[in-house]
Amino acid sequence: MKRGALIALALCILAALIGGAGLWRSATIVADTTPPEIRQTRPRDGESFTVSGQLTVKCWVYENIELDSVKCTIYSKTLFGWNRLETITLSLEEELQNNVYLYKGTFSGSISESSSSSSSGSSGSGGSEPLMSWTLQPGNTYKLRFEAVDKAGNTDSYTLTFTPVEASPIEGYVTVNGKRVSGPDDTVYVNSLSLVIKVYITSGEEQLDRLVLMLNGEFLSNFTKRSGYYETTYRLPREGRYSFQVYAYDKLAHSYEFASFTIVLENRMKWLTLLGAAAVLGLVAVYGYARRGGRRDRR
Repeated sequence: MKRGALIALALCILAALIGGAGLWRSATIVADTTPPEIRQTRPRDGESFTVSGQLTVKCWVYENIELDSVKCTIYSKTLFGWNRLETITLSLEEELQNNVYLYKGTFSGSISESSSSSSSGSSGSGGSEPLMSWTLQPGNTYKLRFEAVDKAGNTDSYTLTFTPVEASPIEGYVTVNGKRVSGPDDTVYVNSLSLVIKVYITSGEEQLDRLVLMLNGEFLSNFTKRSGYYETTYRLPREGRYSFQVYAYDKLAHSYEFASFTIVLENRMKWLTLLGAAAVLGLVAVYGYARRGGRRDRR
């Protein structure tokens, strides 16, 4: 064996031994200096929020690489300031377009005994503590603090206050391209970039001031009053999943979430179109081949 080949073989064996011994490692280093951005929350700041049972919150977060966690803490207002009730970790609900993520969580209504007398909610003892329950009281003011943390440790936080109410004075339903939104957090599948969103008011219209459409928690457009309904239009920029909310404002400037839904535009229609085009081209090719074959036979 030639000297060069022996040296190459020895280097390969040495590399294998070193790698097997765990002395060589490979790693991907990701530099992330951009903090996440909390775009919007549910409830919104100053909202009269309709609550039935346990409180469920949402948070729309922009993150350019990867989020680590999103948490929310609720506080009740007392004569001595804000009292922490409970902190929860929100779960990823949907990955939306343009690096926006929707997180969602529900408070359990449980509180440690020490938290009821401490604004920080921390415990001085290491053992477990008895739990107390709490419920939202309509008409009272509460504070929510959202905090988003990415994998690099960058953070963003947002604090708001809201007032729970037992029921919205304005009721009705929403349709998207003729399809009725069946309930809260419904998913509506469409096959067109163009959306026609209509709101039908069934009660409380005399108290309605305006209707607003939100996209991923950000203002999009106002609704226009038509004969028997309110309407707005929007054209999706591309296929994907989009989170919409409709808010109703009464004449006292109170806002209520009227509807929330996700619009999904998939590429099924595109594939059907491509398959149809391929089938037509195939038929044309077969027809052309058959005609050429017929001509040869006549010769």
